[in-house]
Amino acid sequence: STSGMLGSGTYFADMASKADQYAGKYGAPEDTTVGETASMFLARVALGCPYLTQTSLEQMRRPPSLKGHFDPNLLWETVKHGKPWLEKNLSMQICEKARFDSVMSDRQIDEKAKLYHEYAVYAKQCYPEFCVTYTRIASNSSRDSA
Repeated sequence: STSGMLGSGTYFADMASKADQYAGKYGAPEDTTVGETASMFLARVALGCPYLTQTSLEQMRRPPSLKGHFDPNLLWETVKHGKPWLEKNLSMQICEKARFDSVMSDRQIDEKAKLYHEYAVYAKQCYPEFCVTYTRIASNSSRDSA
């Protein structure tokens, strides 16, 4: 899917708690996941030279060029989150220059604070090394109040 915050890349995080948000089943916010078994991969990822963004880059299929040029075909893509591509104030032009190797989100995207950095790679730059399976338990604060 190209509708992710950084486009159609393969996503990674440097904090297991971010990966945990995507592990296991999805449900309503009030549904508890205590006792649920979930899995995530611990992977080696070659980020190379990442492009740091403070803007959502939905629909992107490859990183921008090292000159900061984005593919102009993005201007016609429909965006569900964030500003349309025309309003992002990014350089849109056909460019055959070398490209960044990956994209890294800053801690503020589209003027909204984020708790984590997210990383996306668009080629064969990752190797899942371990599959970690775990059972979610209640936090100390929720156990103390029960």
